[in-house]
Amino acid sequence: MKVVSHSYLKNLVAACTLAATALVTPATAQAEPESLEGIIALINDEVVLRTELEEAVDNIKTQFQQNNSQLPPTSVLQQKVLERLVLVKLQLQRAKQMGISVSESQLNQALTTIAQRNKMSLSEFANALRKDGLSYLDFRNSVREELTVTQLRRRMVDSRISVTEREIDDALATLSAQARTDQSYRLQHILIASPEAASPDVLEAKRAKAVELIGRLDQGESFEQLAVAYSDGQNALEGGELGWRKLTEVPSLFVDALNTLKEGEHTATPIQSPSGFHLLRVAETRGSDDFRIEEVKARHILVQVNEVVSEETARATLRTIQDKLDNGEDFAALAKEYSDDSGSKENGGDLGWQDPAKYVAGFEEAARQLPLNKVSQPVRSQFGYHIIQVLDRRERDASDELRRLQVSNDIGNRKLQEETLLWQRRLLDEAYIEYRL
Repeated sequence: MKVVSHSYLKNLVAACTLAATALVTPATAQAEPESLEGIIALINDEVVLRTELEEAVDNIKTQFQQNNSQLPPTSVLQQKVLERLVLVKLQLQRAKQMGISVSESQLNQALTTIAQRNKMSLSEFANALRKDGLSYLDFRNSVREELTVTQLRRRMVDSRISVTEREIDDALATLSAQARTDQSYRLQHILIASPEAASPDVLEAKRAKAVELIGRLDQGESFEQLAVAYSDGQNALEGGELGWRKLTEVPSLFVDALNTLKEGEHTATPIQSPSGFHLLRVAETRGSDDFRIEEVKARHILVQVNEVVSEETARATLRTIQDKLDNGEDFAALAKEYSDDSGSKENGGDLGWQDPAKYVAGFEEAARQLPLNKVSQPVRSQFGYHIIQVLDRRERDASDELRRLQVSNDIGNRKLQEETLLWQRRLLDEAYIEYRL
């Protein structure tokens, strides 16, 4: 069994909680408070206990130590973590109201996937957690909560996201004009949040705070430390780290600012949006290479297995086809006679030029590995049995179509992030929240 370190598993527990915002500790979260002194926040009809916060803060401190990052003041860290806990509970409350739940089979599948990524069975993964002093039940509950909130977000936000062909064309034209089609940026972000219906005085106070932070950055203070201490963004405790983004993947109001920033520079003035005032820093930049893909020109004969055709009958048909191929009969003629693939049989089983990754498992492997013009042994898939022949291979520059797909994904991700942030802000604004920290 692969040995998993305690620190790795602690990080994994944190990573497998609600898009880096859920720091819930389920066992304590469900406990009854012994006294009012143990309650540090009220969220509608639920509470956050001091024990929950302490355990969540300990998890964050462990991550800072492992990354050799400077810890913010304890009071700042506690406030940020508490705000995350509150947001998680609010989303779980809304999911419950809407009847959203995660079945045992869904949960087990997600846990099995996590275990497989660590090259373990589920039982081995559970044992590894326990050996490192971590509760498998708590981990299981955290994953359930993450899946629950993901389902909620899909219903409330994802369903409203769409990307049009016109948006893709416009984005590509803009990038081409700026000669930045393949440019990527590693971004850091600070958000000074404001309510949707904030008064002019509140907005001015928020703007002044953002301007103050820019002045401190100009004086050489660390962007990461200021993000941890002051940002209301979801990535505050990660030093405002947003990771690598292309221009099409960032909010449109950020694009003009990024066009003027060089590596290591930050925005000179706050960027206002409905969610508040934003500061950006370009930590790194990079280009990207052309995309080349391998394609194969293949043909096949499909013999289906279904309610009418049994495995035995299918194998008998396959033997007949193979005997005829061995005797030199034409592959295309046999495909027209025997193949159950109505889409290709009239073309002699010809599938045209395709990326092997588009084929089902088994077929894909054969398409990649078969020598040219050699006929395969029967390959099983969910559709039945395939006899495959690869006629040719080539490499193709797919930069344009993959770039288009990437731009579409980037725009969709950007819209999703914007809509999710606004939805979460509305959720917070509509809730009764009382902090007692």
